[in-house]
Amino acid sequence: MATTTCGWCGRDVHMTQLNRQPSVQRETCGDGYVSDAAYRCDNSKCGRYSVVTWRTSYDPSESYRSGEPEGYDRAVIWSPPPIKRSEYPDVPQHIGDAAREAWLCFAHHAHIGACAVARSVIEASAKDFDIVVRGIEPKIDALAERQLIWGDLVSSAHLVRQFGNDAAHGDIVEPVTSAEAQDVLDIMDELLHQLFSTPARASRLAASRQQRR
Repeated sequence: MATTTCGWCGRDVHMTQLNRQPSVQRETCGDGYVSDAAYRCDNSKCGRYSVVTWRTSYDPSESYRSGEPEGYDRAVIWSPPPIKRSEYPDVPQHIGDAAREAWLCFAHHAHIGACAVARSVIEASAKDFDIVVRGIEPKIDALAERQLIWGDLVSSAHLVRQFGNDAAHGDIVEPVTSAEAQDVLDIMDELLHQLFSTPARASRLAASRQQRR
């Protein structure tokens, strides 16, 4: 039994192997082995199937082996990959869906795509507040002028814009790193939190307090 983050439900769960032994092939170059095994998520609300691929210097199907990836094995890759499954209950659905798509790109190491989608999320968020000035740069500035975002989040949003512009306009000679893409998406989430989640939570809390009177 393996433990990982399920690529479907996003929970840290146990995964039950469907067959006792994995499918094992010799590597075409070298003396190693490539193994694949199917697993089912033990989360009762999920139960979806995933496949794990890993490389070893030994044959995992040998009778005294566990037949599962070990902590010392190389290049253990889950499909779908373990990803952050952010929930955006207070965000308009089309914007929340796009934000989740950005994280899906990140999980598949599509860092340029993740930055492009994050840029789109920020521009769509501005439009949701009836900011329709042409171009994303003045849209971010308008969010700041209306005090919808402030401080470091304004300059951070412009950084997301710049990374997204690089992706959209072909300025990709220097690849986006995983750390950079994660920072871009974290800023995207912070902006969504500021624009939608915080006001919605405050409204719910105020309504709840009013009912107590």
